Amino acid sequence: MDPSVLETLDPVSKILDSLAELDRFSLPVSSEEFISAFSEALRRARADGTGAVHGVSVMGAMDARGEPFRVLFLIGLKEGVFPRVVREDPLLNDDARRFLRDPGGYWILPKREGHDEEKLLFTLLISSAQEHLYLVYSRSGEEGRAEIPSLYLRTLARAVGLDLDEAQRVPRPPLAKWTSVPAKTLTLREAALADVLEGRDPPGHWGETVRLATQLVGWDRPGPWDGRVGAPESFLDRCVRRGLSPSAVETLANCPFEFFMGQVLGIREPRPFYDEDGPLPAAVGSLQHALLHKVYDDFSIRGVPDPAAAADHLQKVAGPFFAGAINEGAGPYPLVWVTVVDRLTRRLAEFIQRDVTRLTQEGARPDKLEWALKAPLAGTDFFWNGRIDRVDYSAQTGRWTVVDYKNKIMKDPLVKRVVAGLAHQAPAYLEMVAAQGVWGPGAVCGGVRFESLTAPETDILSGEEWDKHGPALVNARAQLLSKVRNGEFLIHPTDGPGSHCSLCGFARACRKAHGPTRRRALGAIEPEEDIVP
Repeated sequence: MDPSVLETLDPVSKILDSLAELDRFSLPVSSEEFISAFSEALRRARADGTGAVHGVSVMGAMDARGEPFRVLFLIGLKEGVFPRVVREDPLLNDDARRFLRDPGGYWILPKREGHDEEKLLFTLLISSAQEHLYLVYSRSGEEGRAEIPSLYLRTLARAVGLDLDEAQRVPRPPLAKWTSVPAKTLTLREAALADVLEGRDPPGHWGETVRLATQLVGWDRPGPWDGRVGAPESFLDRCVRRGLSPSAVETLANCPFEFFMGQVLGIREPRPFYDEDGPLPAAVGSLQHALLHKVYDDFSIRGVPDPAAAADHLQKVAGPFFAGAINEGAGPYPLVWVTVVDRLTRRLAEFIQRDVTRLTQEGARPDKLEWALKAPLAGTDFFWNGRIDRVDYSAQTGRWTVVDYKNKIMKDPLVKRVVAGLAHQAPAYLEMVAAQGVWGPGAVCGGVRFESLTAPETDILSGEEWDKHGPALVNARAQLLSKVRNGEFLIHPTDGPGSHCSLCGFARACRKAHGPTRRRALGAIEPEEDIVP
């Protein structure tokens, strides 16, 4: 073996021998503990030199004084840095310091005498360079403001007959800086980036990485990294077999990236039932739906009672229902659970009184509850697959109305969001129910009612509004779903309520804040031939 290699391995062997001695004083340690101790010992180890020392020393001016150097780079030669700014101490001025030093005998220097120290330090440093001396100063700071060269540098330049205006200037732009020096002085990263920016292909795996990184920060057309992944065949087969839910299509309209992560890739964020504060909103919604289903199921069999009797009936049903909602030994703290149950019961009792009053006035009754449906999805070869909370029917008028329970009513009216192509649940419900033909050809569509369970609020898409806007919306939705066939899941670079970011479980994986990604998504204008009908 090469003697130089043996000289390098010898200190390592000594470290291993010293660690082996520790076995006599302690129990056997794990591999992780040994590697940690060995790494720390190697970090602290020093090899004795065997000849002339070659290398670069990075030192402060005070540490470098008196040391000889073949080549010396003296940096930071600007006013305020070297020489540093020297000011009197406001609490102990220079006159007081001189009095303490001379008559008093205390070794305390006046602050302004620091100028002489700076001059001496500069003289020692420039004298320590044996072959080459490089004096470096910045023309401008990070904010672009001009910097003043050091007084010492200007004095030295005059003394040796040099003009600072003729000094060698290093370009500020990175590419200009890299190309102004020999390529062998660049780091691998700098050389590769210079190759890319000058149109040369970097070599090897690093070159491939740099090319992909260049595309990622570029301003060209979107690529696979933006969500243009090509036709997702397995997902399309699944859609043909199982159908699409209205909420999935609504997610697609609001954020194709969220649709891609949740529907195409099948990534699901775990949703616990409760935390220390009680049941979470999704769990509360499930409880409310289940209790209302039970209560309205009784109404559909026995008839709709008056509002007070309906509220009393809910109170009677709620006790046993909530008692069995959480398994014994699990769930929120008992006192928290009691508070939640009381709040939900009162809230639903108030809703049922309002709702029963309306049903009585309209001569309608709950006819279908938690209705699981499949129906053709107009304009595509997919079909709808969903569950509707409730459908009311009036035998007197032959009118049916879809009712969907909500914890919160959106600020913008439902019809406005439907026309804008942002709300697809309500149109989907109407299409699914109409396709069943349960009440015969003479039945009239009464529209969709989004009923708030937390406040006396209702959002309506009437049958007349759907008849007016439906055909145009069906065509627009077909265009939207064609992007699924093409594998187009670009982000929507929008902010605010329409962005879904506050509720999205994939916000940390989304690059919506990445400028080039946003720009590519905004500039993605699809030619007509790219659209698959």
